[in-house]
Amino acid sequence: CDVHTLIVVFGAAVWPGGRASPTLERRTRYALAAAIADPGVELLLSGAEGRYPPSEARVMASLIGDALARERVHLDEHSHDTLQT
Repeated sequence: CDVHTLIVVFGAAVWPGGRASPTLERRTRYALAAAIADPGVELLLSGAEGRYPPSEARVMASLIGDALARERVHLDEHSHDTLQT
């Protein structure tokens, strides 16, 4: 049985033009660094669309880009708060 670690990355504000707020960018970068350091780590990017599109999860995924294999990155674009994740 393969054991994987799942890091849940909670969203934060998306600014006009789909730009990540500093908090969203910082959370994403820390999670990405952890996933790069350990190939057993997968990421769950959580966050719906808020005041500005796209969803927080989608913005985080775009920050990650091709740095991780797509099968290691999972999106939850429907959660509006921590409890929904």
